[in-house]
Order: sequence, then structure tokens, then C-alpha cells
Amino acid sequence: CLRRLQLRVLNLSSPTTSIPVFSMRAADVVPLLKLTHFQFYGSTTYFEALAARLAAPFLQDLEIKLDDYPPTFPHLSRFISDVEGQFFAVRVDIISIAPRISMLTHSHSIDEPPRRIVIQNLMTWSMQIGTAFGARLTTAEQLFLQCPWTYYRSQFRENHITWRGFLQQFQNVKILRVERDFLPEVARFLFLNSGEPPLLLLPALEEIELRLAAPSVAPPISDIEREEVLSTLSPFTAARQRVGFPVRISWNADPALPSPYW
Repeated sequence: CLRRLQLRVLNLSSPTTSIPVFSMRAADVVPLLKLTHFQFYGSTTYFEALAARLAAPFLQDLEIKLDDYPPTFPHLSRFISDVEGQFFAVRVDIISIAPRISMLTHSHSIDEPPRRIVIQNLMTWSMQIGTAFGARLTTAEQLFLQCPWTYYRSQFRENHITWRGFLQQFQNVKILRVERDFLPEVARFLFLNSGEPPLLLLPALEEIELRLAAPSVAPPISDIEREEVLSTLSPFTAARQRVGFPVRISWNADPALPSPYW
């Protein structure tokens, strides 16, 4: 029985090739019940054709890296929805024009390892993922946002309205971890406009953790910077305090990520 599958598909088609939409019956889908590891590197066209005909509900590790920027992915949503388990940690790395999103389930025992899903190169990914995977994101309790490059932070700033819509999917996130240099952009989309309810974004949030770089990479946070951080986030934290849902701010200088962020 097939347990591991790695596919690298060279895309020789035109970049404008449309994605085929298959009308499949449940009986047409082949379940791979023993498949636990699946890596796919290639074009959306090929992955969609594959996902339309396969189901792998017991995947432990799924990694998809697309070499094009798909406008839609009708079958990827169903393929991921079939994977068992509830995601509790989500990591977003804005490392290119098309970010990478990673999702992880709990590990309840040695016999039941965590399930990991990584997807990279969804062009209008924030809206697409919100639409396609919204039900899976609502169970997440931890969210980590990272953007190490200045150029992409500016792109994020220009699209903060789209990002706010993406964040509305996370109804149960209790901890928001943010890279130090990315905080100003994150604060912008947490800012509440006049008339917006204080619990519009991340209603279950209890803590914002500012992650610092290792001491060899960046200086430790100063008292002045701490005050600036608190001031930047004060409109959001004050609004939450007024309605009885306080959010605390913490700092973490440990370069190692917590266990959920692999």
C-alpha cells in the first residue's frame, strides 16, 4: 500500500493555461487510506487534476509548493478538508509575493503524531484561503505572523484590508505571535475604525507575543521600544479592555520557536 508520495511535475504549459474543472462523483474519488506523507511540487493545473480524483484522509504531512500563481483552486479545498484532525496552530511566512501558510494539528499521543499542511504560492492567497479553508482555520488557537523582508512588509501594508478579512476567519486564536519588525503592519490591521465592534478581529485573543531576534542578530528591546510597542497597540488593547476582554503584551527573546511552529 502506498504510504509516501513525492511528485515533482515540470510545467511545460503556457502560464495562461486554465485550470480544468472536473465534475466528479463521490464514487470517482480514489481513497488512499495508507498514504501519510505527500509532497507535490509543480503547477496548479496538474495538482488540481490529481486532487479531483484522490482523497487521503490520514495524511500526517502534506506539502504543496506551486510553481505558478493560481487564481483559483477548486479541488485543493476538498482535498484538505478530507484530512482528519483540527488545526490548532497556523503560521504565515510572507517570504515572497505569494506567502506560505502552515497548519498543524495537536499530537494526542505517540501513536497519533501531529498532522502538518504547508501550502506555498497562492497568489491572492489571503482571500482564497479564507474562502476555501475558513472552516478549518476557525479551530486554530495560535497564530504566528512573520515577514522578514522590508519590501514585502510594504506590500502587506498596501493590502491590509484584505488581511483584515483573512484574520476574521480566526475566531478562536488565543495567542498571536508577531515578528518584531512586523509589528507596525500588524498594528495597522488591528486598528479599529469608528463604529467597528472591539471583538471584530480575533475575538478570543488573550495575548500578543512580540518575538525578538536572537541577540547575535538584533539588539535586545529597550525600555523606549517597549513603550513604543505599548503605544502602537494601545488603541486595540484599550478597546478590548473596555468590553472585558483584555489582551496582554509579552516579549520573547528565545530564537527557538515554540513546539507548534516546527
